Amino acid sequence: MHELRFHRSLYTPEAVQAAARAFGQLATVRVEENEHDTLVSLADLHPHFGDKLADEFSNYVLRASVQAWRGQP
Repeated sequence: MHELRFHRSLYTPEAVQAAARAFGQLATVRVEENEHDTLVSLADLHPHFGDKLADEFSNYVLRASVQAWRGQP
């Protein structure tokens, strides 16, 4: 299982939710939000992708957050 923390000052909760939807068929994704962070648990990772999945999930969140901050769809 991988635990990821995305601080809201850098990563939008919407970007994390979008990543959760995009990766939902490759892992069990649990998202929790608090005042400062959006927390993600990735479990039951697709065996083809293994540990790379957490890195790719984080990259997706980063890209989607940058696009949101720039006002891009």
